[in-house]
Order: sequence, then C-alpha cells, then structure tokens
Amino acid sequence: MSSFVSAYLPLFIIILRLQFSWILAFSTTDSSSRASSSIDANLQSCWEEELWKIAKPLSPAPPSLAKSMEILKRDGVVRLNPNTFRVDESLCAALRDRILAEIDNQHPGEENTDDSFVDKYVPGTRLRPGEKAIDLAFAGDARHDILLPLNDKKFSQLRPVLASAARQLEPLLLVAAEQLLPRLHGSNLGGTGDTSCKNFEEKKIAADSTSLQLREQVLEKTLSAEVVEVSSLVVRQGSGHQGIHGDYRRFAEGDDDIQNEEPLSSTRARDGKMPPRIVTFVALQDIPTDEHGSTGFITGTHNSRAHRLMYNEPNAIENDCEESKARRDILQSSTNGVRTSRGFRRGEMLIYDASVLHWGGANSIPKNNRAILYFGISRLHAAAQLSRSQPKLKFSKSVAPILLQDIIAHDSVERGNI
Repeated sequence: MSSFVSAYLPLFIIILRLQFSWILAFSTTDSSSRASSSIDANLQSCWEEELWKIAKPLSPAPPSLAKSMEILKRDGVVRLNPNTFRVDESLCAALRDRILAEIDNQHPGEENTDDSFVDKYVPGTRLRPGEKAIDLAFAGDARHDILLPLNDKKFSQLRPVLASAARQLEPLLLVAAEQLLPRLHGSNLGGTGDTSCKNFEEKKIAADSTSLQLREQVLEKTLSAEVVEVSSLVVRQGSGHQGIHGDYRRFAEGDDDIQNEEPLSSTRARDGKMPPRIVTFVALQDIPTDEHGSTGFITGTHNSRAHRLMYNEPNAIENDCEESKARRDILQSSTNGVRTSRGFRRGEMLIYDASVLHWGGANSIPKNNRAILYFGISRLHAAAQLSRSQPKLKFSKSVAPILLQDIIAHDSVERGNI
C-alpha cells in the first residue's frame, strides 16, 4: 500500500491543486474577468497608473472601533489606528518568513505520504481547515495567493497572528458583516437581525470607547459570522498593477444594497461563488511606499451604482468617450478619493468591504516580496447556500463552518485562558 501511495501521490497532489484552482476561479465573483473584458487592456494599465499618481495614503482612524465603523460604512475601507489596534511585529515577521519559505521550498514529491491523509474543506469557502498550504500563483508567478492551513503544526506561526487580529477587531467585524453585507435571498442570515443593528446604532458608543467596552455592548446581541478565507498575498518584485475590481458584485438598483433581502435573480447570480464578505489585512512587513506593492482603493465604491459603471453592463457603454465618463463618474462619487496602504508598518491592519473597488499595485523594489495576511468573514449560512452548485471535491472531506468566535476560542484554549 505504501508503495502505491508513493507512486501515485504526486498525481493526487496535482489533482488537488487543480481542484483548488477551480475553486479560486469560480468561488470569486466574475468581477476581475469582467473588468478585464469590459475595459480595453491598453487603457486598463493606464488607468491604474494614473490613479496611482493621485492616490494618497489611508489615514489612521481615531482610536475607537465605533469611529472606525463609521469610516468603513462611508468609504468601504478603514485603516485601524495602530496605537490602539496592532499585531505584535515579531509574530508578523515570523509568519512572513514561514510563508516565503513555503513558496521557495514547495516540492510536490515530498508532500504528506501518509495514506490515511484526507484533505478537508468548508463548502463555499476557500478555507484550509486541515493541513498543507496551497499556493495559487498567478500573473506569471509574480503574485501568490496562498491558502494557509489552520491546523498544520508546521504552520504554527499563523494562529497567533490570526487570533490576535480577530480578538481585537471581533466587535467591529461582527457588526460590519451584519450591517454592510447583502442579505441573500432565501437565507436566514446573521445574528438577531435588524433590531440588533438599530440597537447598536442607538447606543451612540462614545468616540473614546475601548475595545472591551464595545465588545460588551455588541456581543450581547449574539452576532456571529463565518470565516470563509485565510490566506496570504505575496507580490514579488517586478509585478505590475492588478486590474481594478471588486471581490464580489453589488447588484441592487440604487444604493440600498444592504437595506433589504436581495431579489432571487441577484442571489442566483452568485451561485457557486464566494459569498459577500468583510476582509481584514494584516501587514506582515513595512510598506513604506506605493512602489513596495501597496493596495489601492477607490473609496465609496461599495455600491451597485459604482459597479454598474465599472463593469459596463450590456448597452450601458457604447464607446470610449462613455467609458471615460464612467470612470470620471466613479471618481466623482468617491467619498474620500483614491487611497493606498503606503506607509503601513508591520502589524498594522485595515478592514474593507470586499465589494469596494480596489487593486494590488506594482512592486518595483528589488528583493522585496511584499507579504500580507488576510482573512474574510461572511454572514452565517451564505457560503453553504452559494455552494449548492459547486461539485464536491474528490479526496476531500467537507467539514462544518468555522465561526470568527471559533478562531478566538481556539487561541484562548491554546494559551490556557479558558
């Protein structure tokens, strides 16, 4: 049996990687592909470059989760105040080194040879709840999206960084998922519903509220959210700009995307893809300039109007002049201009609604492999609903969803706090 495994394991690894590549391609929205097809390739690179010239760095929010939430609602992205919310730099440095080592030392023939090994996945997500990272390199191997394993002892550097960020930002993330993400048709989603959101607003939490104070006033509402991805984006020196995109699509007419349940047609358009989500970035290294591969955001574009302009829906754009006007309209509707993550220090964090228009910038700094950790959360049950049209993965076992609270609880147990 062991000789059979040794002979055929490399083929199994290839098949598994292809399956996760399929998930990556089909579990995201068609935003990136539509952006590439609907915007002339020559114009596309020019637009990102021109936006880079007018971009300013994201300013840190006031030292309050409540104020950070206000900015996130308005702009679709918020830079957390590093004096209050930060992950230990030494932990971030250790994780960065481990991730870069994973990229440089992946040898399929040396993967797990245990014939009892069964990979695990959560339907509708890109989580790696078991062992082994998956490196989904793209853009000619200039960019790496590495799906990180939550329970691999060889990746012990991951949990401390992930849990630290989740623990500090938990109240904000739970409320953001409840208030900002679309309500999918036919799902009983999220916490206790609109009442908890209104109660949260009515409390008018003071600007100087601490993380603990906000936690006490929010978590009593029993809000929950599922973790749907934990990954690292590594941008190698020499990579160009990504195309501007949103990670999921806003469909509703007008800008009332978050007020009511989506129509059935909109939710069906998401079938087989990743659910709407709130994403947290943790800088694993300093990003002193945009040339180091910072991320750009067009603030205030986390709505259906901006998406209709961006993705040039059928018959909406007929010529280059109208396309230029659409771009101008997008910028004019921005709430805080074009902002980037330049100036971030290791351990700093930002949160964004994954539908806000953004792009990864070019990296022109020699010997700079810019690395960040990111994790995304969605409403309860959204991933399961959208996974119905996805085939089951062979050689893999589906497991139950992982809640944001599970990440924090696991860390507390590991540290002997509960």
